[in-house]
Amino acid sequence: MNSSPAPKRANGGDTATSPSTPSPPPKKIIKARAGDSPLSDHDRDPNPEEKAVDPTHAADKAEEGEGEEEKNDPLRTIEIEEIGDDEEMQTIDLPDRGPALVFGASCAQGRAVIEGLTEHGYGPIYGATRDIKTCDARYAQDVLDVTLVQLDLTDVQALEKVLSETRATSIFLVSTTDMPTGNGDRADFGFQSAEDVECDTIKTFFDTLVKVFKADGLSRHVVFSALDNVKSICYSGGGDPWIEPLEDGSICPHYSAKGRAGEYA
Repeated sequence: MNSSPAPKRANGGDTATSPSTPSPPPKKIIKARAGDSPLSDHDRDPNPEEKAVDPTHAADKAEEGEGEEEKNDPLRTIEIEEIGDDEEMQTIDLPDRGPALVFGASCAQGRAVIEGLTEHGYGPIYGATRDIKTCDARYAQDVLDVTLVQLDLTDVQALEKVLSETRATSIFLVSTTDMPTGNGDRADFGFQSAEDVECDTIKTFFDTLVKVFKADGLSRHVVFSALDNVKSICYSGGGDPWIEPLEDGSICPHYSAKGRAGEYA
């Protein structure tokens, strides 16, 4: 016996369902994978059972709390419609675009690139990051089905090994400027030093890429997330720069590092 209550009208009144006009299939809120992914404690639902969605009323509840659901769901819960027995499932055959390698897999840019690569038929997808135990890195692995690779770009031997063994023909590179913390633990490491280290690291990446190509002959398409060399631009007109440098002479080091490396590449 079906004990589910009858569907309701928008104004709250009950309505009968005509056998000759079947009601549309209900929507389901799919949270299986999202629930298993490693969210931080403040993102987790403290009472998941209290907020469980009854599939028979999922559509109504999704409409009632749509705004609140999006705000509280960092994984953007997916809504799908159930397919009836008389309907044919439509599938899309994606072209096989080969393996891809994303550096910075645990950052916002890396995640967006991974999602785009997956959507357009790339695979397998490898994600390189310095710490594979972070929530963002584990999300890439558990939800986006990425093969994680623990790698620091300053480790040239490890970088060469990853490029050679993954044989990824599509590569996305985004780097981080390790700014001085200001708490005294890196007193000799200023903003200009941070810029120089990042710039040299990126230049070494491209040098290593050329070395690997000479060894295996495999062409690789690289997208490098770069910014402007702000310091060079500020001095391009001659005279004093139009942005005042910091005490160590640096100007927008997190931009200038990438801009200098991009010019080199």
